[in-house]
Amino acid sequence: MPKEAFKKPCKHIYLVRNPKDTAVSFYNHTKGLKVLDYDGTFSDFYESFIEGEVEYSSWFDHVTTWWKGTKDNPNVLWIHYEDLKKEFIPMLKKMASFLGCPADENFLQEIAEKTSFNTMKQQTEKFDVKEAWKTKDGTMFRKGQVGNWKEHFTVEQNERFNKVYEEKMADFPDLKLQIQFT
Repeated sequence: MPKEAFKKPCKHIYLVRNPKDTAVSFYNHTKGLKVLDYDGTFSDFYESFIEGEVEYSSWFDHVTTWWKGTKDNPNVLWIHYEDLKKEFIPMLKKMASFLGCPADENFLQEIAEKTSFNTMKQQTEKFDVKEAWKTKDGTMFRKGQVGNWKEHFTVEQNERFNKVYEEKMADFPDLKLQIQFT
């Protein structure tokens, strides 16, 4: 994000997701893109993710850098993917209020229907360039679930990730409270 974006009167919404689900989603995204030509296992990707040796670098550095720079900024709203999945309409109301947009119930319901994961996945021709993907359906949309990491992480990987998370987030107790980590 260019630094000038924070000097102008614009608003930002930072969407944060459980880092374990992020790792699984990013693995599938990386493996699915033809241009990245990644064919490794989740275990290999897991190691790279933990070390921040993936495209866009470290999840930990990204989130903590944004937190340091924006936690007290009234023009930045932190939204959690898990909250969107659980309470989509209330979260849309929160975002509309933050952005200063009028949003009646019908409008919010229409947004919810048009932007739901399932709707977007069904309309992949509008969102994806099928030729870019190795996936059989030619899309980046996979599951969009909360907690899918549990199907991919071994017990040992989970324990190690928890330890790394505690170390990397030690200086950010207020941020740790923000991130839903189960």
